[in-house]
Amino acid sequence: LHELKAEKRDPETIAILRDKSLSGLRRNKKRELELIKNYVQSLKKVQVNVYTCNIRMGEPRSFPVSGGNSNALISYLQSITYDGATQLGAMDLTSIKADEMLLVTDGLSNYGNEEIRYGKTPVYAIVTAASANYAYLDFICSVTGGKMINAGPGTDPAVAGNSLKQLPVSLLSWNAD
Repeated sequence: LHELKAEKRDPETIAILRDKSLSGLRRNKKRELELIKNYVQSLKKVQVNVYTCNIRMGEPRSFPVSGGNSNALISYLQSITYDGATQLGAMDLTSIKADEMLLVTDGLSNYGNEEIRYGKTPVYAIVTAASANYAYLDFICSVTGGKMINAGPGTDPAVAGNSLKQLPVSLLSWNAD
């Protein structure tokens, strides 16, 4: 079976939605940061807006990245404190203006509304936890035109990161004569 790959155009703006609930301590944050750093550094110039969420969504912090310099962005992501429950329903993606979104979470909600409000902007879920709601995250990515990036145990971070540079490919029809 031949794997199809198509390069996507570089985004001008990215929204990173980072789950900062206590369950985030079980994710591989080093791997997440490595993947994000490699991706944004591969872009010529990009505006990155970071939103954190546990039971409510925080105000965005903005980071311009150009010439591969993502130090301020990565430093901020490293400084996030993980605490509290997870309410994925606090994430209203319809109000965020970006070319694409990187959703960094395990997808496990344990408080309040469990459903993310998504729009038409492609969502790329970055999953590094061994225990995650893969089906729900894959659904969000599929309906928005994004892709789930499994960067969990046993995966190669470089391969996972390269997935962010490619368009998702779907089989639309099959004709067998």
